[in-house]
Amino acid sequence: MPHRLVPLSLLAALCGCAVSVVPAPADPVAAAASSPVAAPVAMVAPPVTPAAPAPLPAKPAAVPASGASHPHQRRLLGATYVRRDSLPKVVGIGWKTVQALSTGSNGDADLFVVEKNHERRLLLATAQKFWARSLYRYAVRAELSIPATDRDISLAGCASAGSTAVDELALVDLRQDAAIVWLARRSGNRLLIGDGSSPSAHSCRFPVRGQTVSQSLSG
Repeated sequence: MPHRLVPLSLLAALCGCAVSVVPAPADPVAAAASSPVAAPVAMVAPPVTPAAPAPLPAKPAAVPASGASHPHQRRLLGATYVRRDSLPKVVGIGWKTVQALSTGSNGDADLFVVEKNHERRLLLATAQKFWARSLYRYAVRAELSIPATDRDISLAGCASAGSTAVDELALVDLRQDAAIVWLARRSGNRLLIGDGSSPSAHSCRFPVRGQTVSQSLSG
């Protein structure tokens, strides 16, 4: 019967229903082939920082080299003392007077030997200031270290050739017929060590077996 054959499109319009077309599922193999493949990411290990080296131990302070058999004491230049007729027993800090070579009168220069901790020095001092009743203040103007000696070497106060005043200090070796082995002399306000280049006669006084001997020596 003709009236029963109604087109589907007409039925859809009458019902007001929208017909959606569901797409067919994509081929998973084709999809995988068409999609871009990300490059594999290389696993890079973080750089290893080397450990800082352990600090070296601090070097010990340099040890000063040992000097002579006795420590070198402070210089005595400028040291002062006051006297009338005799030399002081001590000069500076702890330097004991052990031998007077020449004690000046009326402010004249003093030439004498002092000792401290087995170190001996020859000092030359001159008057700086005068007070009443022959009281003077002296100051050390020059000094010389005396070489260390043994018991057979004697200290001798000497007068140089042509002089009557004691103006020299000699080390006399009693084993060699009282030979001079070291000599220092006064020159103005200085003390000089003789080099033996101009040997001459020296009128010396020195102790031998507890007695003072006067003898002319060459050196």
